[in-house]
Amino acid sequence: MANFLDITNRNNTPRRLDELRKRATATGAPDWRHFRASCMDIERHEELCAGQQSNGARIWYTHGDEPFRNERYADDVDGAHIDHTGWFVNDEQDEKTRGIVGRLTHGRFIAGYEDAGGARVYFDRVHDDEREEARAADREAEIVADNEREYNARWMAANALDDKIAEVSRNVARMFKLRHTDGFDSAADYRELEDGIAELRRLKDELANYSDIER
Repeated sequence: MANFLDITNRNNTPRRLDELRKRATATGAPDWRHFRASCMDIERHEELCAGQQSNGARIWYTHGDEPFRNERYADDVDGAHIDHTGWFVNDEQDEKTRGIVGRLTHGRFIAGYEDAGGARVYFDRVHDDEREEARAADREAEIVADNEREYNARWMAANALDDKIAEVSRNVARMFKLRHTDGFDSAADYRELEDGIAELRRLKDELANYSDIER
């Protein structure tokens, strides 16, 4: 379970969220949030864990409560001039990422974001300007949301291709069975079978472009 929850870079957020949804469905949980809560009961993160962004930069993360004193969302920071409350990660606009800023000792701050899967991620840097950190957090949250929207769109396209391949495969299999009957002897029947085989090959070639999508 620990490997499933770990964050290795920010681009893994959509895959992690997708896996949460699938496991929630498989276990009969009401939704992915309930399933994640049950995971936390088993594998609770009591302190920050180390991770890494795709560019090699270190990050820190937790699936628990806010680890920093007086932590707040970036859009709640006075003077940051952030006029929204996070970035939507899907077209349904029911999940989002949101920048966060934690207050450290000696008037210093650490920035990060809360992702759509509930993890809180922090950058491996500290500044003394809360407004600057809030804006940096908001920018990072926007990047994560963009990545999630792109991944979700590709996930939907890949699953649509899976469904189409299954449909065409069933029809090709049906035509193969009919080929050995008296009713299968017209040029149109052979053309339909050949067209189905060609379409099946084309669809599978197209699906190969989605090898990065976990389904």
